[in-house]
Amino acid sequence: MAEFEDIFKALTGYEHPHHWRRELAASATCRDQLIRIPTGLGKTEGVLAAWCFQRHYRKDDRWPRRLVWCLPMRVLVEQTEYVARQMAERIPEARRRSGGRSNWVRLL
Repeated sequence: MAEFEDIFKALTGYEHPHHWRRELAASATCRDQLIRIPTGLGKTEGVLAAWCFQRHYRKDDRWPRRLVWCLPMRVLVEQTEYVARQMAERIPEARRRSGGRSNWVRLL
């Protein structure tokens, strides 16, 4: 799954995705699932990168058009929003279309 690894690196800046991130991105269809990963191992990046890979790069309509996070604390909302915006800024097509600044992810 070298294609996902290249996209993951471009979106996150990390060299290689964890195995669970590869598995998530390799899924042919998006489905409900529980992801039990310890704090700090990049669940937000993993989910967003897998979704972006399937929906934006592969143009797979079987994946949902929108992602929704339901978070219990404001600090988690702010952290998730920050990570998503950082990743959205790294999508080259989005920057080109918007004159240098990405508005691809609309979370608020």
